[in-house]
Amino acid sequence: MVFGEFDSTTSTNKKINNMYRQYKTNQQCWDEVTNEIIKSKEREKICLQMFGQKNLIGLTKEQRDLFWKSI
Repeated sequence: MVFGEFDSTTSTNKKINNMYRQYKTNQQCWDEVTNEIIKSKEREKICLQMFGQKNLIGLTKEQRDLFWKSI
């Protein structure tokens, strides 16, 4: 094998190939962040409607379970 050639069967090269497959553009990353913010605001709205507060802090386990089942 010449220096610089890749043997696709080695674990190092598999890791490198996986890194390239996981690469995302800046726009894709911002889209994911934006989608998570939207989901978070929707969950907050549901929590406000159900329990009159923005988060699950202070709720019983049963109330939290009810919240997660409703989503």
